[in-house]
Amino acid sequence: DELQEAIRRLADKDYVLETRIMFEAVVRRSGKLLTSFSGLNDIGIAKGTFGRMATIDVYVDSVFVDTYRGDGVLVSTPTGSTAYSLSCGGPIVAPHLEILLVTPICPHTLSARPFVIDSRQQIRLMVHAAHKEIGLTVDGQVGFNLEPEDEVLIRRASQSTTLVKWRDREFFSVLRKKLRNPKDDAASQEV
Repeated sequence: DELQEAIRRLADKDYVLETRIMFEAVVRRSGKLLTSFSGLNDIGIAKGTFGRMATIDVYVDSVFVDTYRGDGVLVSTPTGSTAYSLSCGGPIVAPHLEILLVTPICPHTLSARPFVIDSRQQIRLMVHAAHKEIGLTVDGQVGFNLEPEDEVLIRRASQSTTLVKWRDREFFSVLRKKLRNPKDDAASQEV
């Protein structure tokens, strides 16, 4: 039934095309390029061992921002802001905005806060750890093992993604329904 409905809506042109920004990242070790990635949602650097801490220096362009100590750091696009970043206390970002979001993962200090930058800026993450169980994940799928002193450079990708969106599915209405506790609906119907 859902497939038939989707085909009908496409034929009726009951949709809009929505462009979303993407990110690209390169990993450098001792100044040499190791690998590169691109993604739509987020890139995370996180510790792999329970009880160990990741220490990551964060730079925007060439300016030092902070050292995050904790489970790791996420860099998200607006599309990724409603995924892992939201679970880590990051803000919800409207999908049409052209920003990148930096969110610490379970920081070990209350002063470590998420922040937003213009998508024309570059983020540089320097990994420091006394152990080798630090990994990089792209969109929750691709994994790559990092080593102490590795450098990850993240910026907006030159390519973007185009999504088909039904006309009646406005971002904040959909988000409100997804975030709503089903018990709240039942309680409001009982009154």
